[in-house]
Amino acid sequence: MTCPEKMKILEMLQEGKINTEEAATLLDALEEDNGQKTSSAPGKVLKIKVSDKD
Repeated sequence: MTCPEKMKILEMLQEGKINTEEAATLLDALEEDNGQKTSSAPGKVLKIKVSDKD
């Protein structure tokens, strides 16, 4: 199942608005936020809200 946030990140990558490293970071953050990825080490959280104002 693909969530809208993942699709938006992939669209931004395709359009050249972000690079592959930034896309990977954002996708990892989404997985962590959804509880799909667990880590025993404490870390920082980065939340990004993407809106399209066309």
